[in-house]
Amino acid sequence: MKSEGLDPSLSRVDNNFIMRQIVMNYAFRVTRLIIIVFSISYFLSIFWYIFTWLLYEYDYYVNVTFFEYYGFDKWRDEDNTNSA
Repeated sequence: MKSEGLDPSLSRVDNNFIMRQIVMNYAFRVTRLIIIVFSISYFLSIFWYIFTWLLYEYDYYVNVTFFEYYGFDKWRDEDNTNSA
């Protein structure tokens, strides 16, 4: 049972552009994933900023910063005076 009207060399031609549709589908999926990751990280960082700001406002840290607690503030002051 052969098709008489079809040329066998045309059987591999992508008339519906399926490969282009598959590539575009993956491109949109990757783009959507990148946007979701950036959105989640942005909102998590905003919530973290608000959380740390509230802790600082209510004197939870007793006005001791990271640099002061570990003694890095002295190194920073020495670096600024030597570079000037």
